Amino acid sequence: MAGTQGIQILRDTARAAFWQGWDNFPSITESIAYTMDSNSDQETYAWLAYAPGVREMAGGSKLKQSVPEISFTVKNKIWEATTSVPYLTWKFNKNGAIARLAEETGKKARAHRDKLISLSLMDVGASTTCYDGQYFYDTDHSDPGSIYTTNQTNMLSYAAASGTAPNDVELAGAIGAAITRLMSFRDGAGDPVTYGAVQPGGIEVHSSAGTGADQASLLMKVAYADYLTSGNTNQVKGLFKPVFNPFLTTGQYLHVFNTGTSRKPFILQVAEDVRMEDDFGGDEEFNTKDRSFGSFGCYNATYGDWRSAVQVTFI
Repeated sequence: MAGTQGIQILRDTARAAFWQGWDNFPSITESIAYTMDSNSDQETYAWLAYAPGVREMAGGSKLKQSVPEISFTVKNKIWEATTSVPYLTWKFNKNGAIARLAEETGKKARAHRDKLISLSLMDVGASTTCYDGQYFYDTDHSDPGSIYTTNQTNMLSYAAASGTAPNDVELAGAIGAAITRLMSFRDGAGDPVTYGAVQPGGIEVHSSAGTGADQASLLMKVAYADYLTSGNTNQVKGLFKPVFNPFLTTGQYLHVFNTGTSRKPFILQVAEDVRMEDDFGGDEEFNTKDRSFGSFGCYNATYGDWRSAVQVTFI
């Protein structure tokens, strides 16, 4: 492979494989995160805490209701993953090796957003503050300046006979308790956040795929089985989507999300979407005869609304 034509073939091969890897790795966090466009190095979010409640108009005039504002700032970060292609690899047309490497690079570029949200936010939610000044998973949430001031908790503990490894009955009970808690949350005006019954698929349960040989099969069973090992009817069958999240570090917790509302627990802020870049024919080739390609993006993630998330700890 040599010359302009050879470089273009190499570039086309790497690009096609990169986006194939991207497409073949579906996101596990898209449904629980807003995607917000950014046109600056940082963005300040100014939210009205809640919509005012409806009330009877008295005295022939409207009385304006003051709604508190919540604001916070998110700085964008630059992310990259660059791979060097040795001279002998591209020189002798070893496109199979290049394609495999490029495909894996695309897969990891797609997975990085899931990893960012899972490790930097979800996994540490009980020790990292969100917009109301409380930890994202906490026992005393209350929007500053709101009418409804009763503390609300999006943390639950659930007893498992063997400690941190629940059986199917305990797992179903914990998920049912988390769904009930999600349905109980109220906004700053004291109005319910969620109305009506839980829609099938409107709940996601994220659990670590690497904790215990039976963890994955148990979660699948609780999601779809008619009966539990106790012989009782499975009350949470069909109510949630099981998500095996490989970026979570422990199976002691379940992260239960309400995806059936406009409220999302996380925000993905994107200033520059992921793209593939290369220097084929550039300075590196001149200096070392190697060539490089990789992914580049500018984005960050932060917490959204805690009312759409519940963490269950098995004890």
